[in-house]
Amino acid sequence: MPNTWLEPDIVAQEALVLLQSNLVATRLFSRRYESDLNSAAKVGDTVRVRRRGQGTVQEFTGTAITPTEISETSLSLTLEKHFDATVRITDRERTLSIVDFSQQVLAPFVVEMGERIDSYALTKLRELPTPHKDTAGALPNSIAEMALVDKALNDLKIPLSPRYQIASTEYKATLLGVDSFSEVDKSGASSALRQAQIGEIMGINTFMSQNVQTGTHTAGTTTGTPTAAGALGASSLTLTADGNNVAILEGDLVDVAGYGYVRAAADASISASTSGALAISEPLRAAVTAGSAFTVFDAGGTYQSHGAAFHPDAFAFVSAPLDLPIGAEASYIQDPATGLSIRAVFDYDRELKADVLSLDILVGAAMVDGRLGVQIIKDV
Repeated sequence: MPNTWLEPDIVAQEALVLLQSNLVATRLFSRRYESDLNSAAKVGDTVRVRRRGQGTVQEFTGTAITPTEISETSLSLTLEKHFDATVRITDRERTLSIVDFSQQVLAPFVVEMGERIDSYALTKLRELPTPHKDTAGALPNSIAEMALVDKALNDLKIPLSPRYQIASTEYKATLLGVDSFSEVDKSGASSALRQAQIGEIMGINTFMSQNVQTGTHTAGTTTGTPTAAGALGASSLTLTADGNNVAILEGDLVDVAGYGYVRAAADASISASTSGALAISEPLRAAVTAGSAFTVFDAGGTYQSHGAAFHPDAFAFVSAPLDLPIGAEASYIQDPATGLSIRAVFDYDRELKADVLSLDILVGAAMVDGRLGVQIIKDV
């Protein structure tokens, strides 16, 4: 009786199911932009994300109303990562049942692929420009401190639902050290998303990820009263130093009077009584009036980012279907509900002199609206 071979479409379908069950962060990000991708997408391709500015409402008092323009800015979401798992397989493995093949061949590689995708996506949390409070300190470790996270979201006028929080392992431990919060840690389900769920805290559905990269950042310094200016849609601010030098470092969170926080996308060093440009992570959604004072969050201090609290539209994640190669057994499967897709290719490797299975996925993630979240900061 001839062997029954596993076909690429069956393998791709099983790999997709495994991958979905091992993702956390990407399932909490907006997926609305995948429909804008071309079918033959590749690393480096971009999706234009349009962001509408805040509207203006006037009160009619009997005199003429002055029409206002609809303001809009945009940024690019880039397909940055092409993750691949290629494994040598034998005839015996190719004839396993799909259940056994999933456990023995797919699971070790797809679980690792999920970790890599989540780790990549979670780097975008640190691009949020606003800290959860204006002074660096300990992680939220009480009801009163968690209330400040809620206040920060409310001050930004973030919609009340849905709100998510992704916490580092240390932040989760801190939260569950509070009696009032420990009772919410009762997910008890099998998927990574459910296992990661801590529960709802003050209306914020909270999850833990082992892949949150806390890092350490030492902020730049300013002295005196430097000022900033910038036009609507600009990707930089013009900074003017008074009689003192200004030294801003990439990653600094800069609080601009009358505007709010921006995140420095590059270092900027400005000598006393001169002006210079500061590149920022997202275009200005409103003009910054010349002469607006600014300060650097925790200037000269060192802190870590242990996650973020946000609305899902703060971040975007996309997965693009990959072309099928000519001359190989191949298939890709795309989940119509989430847009997630993965390609499976069986081929013969002439250098290895063996059959190989390749699983790969093309993804991109970005922080697309800094108004919709806050970083959770710990002073170190």
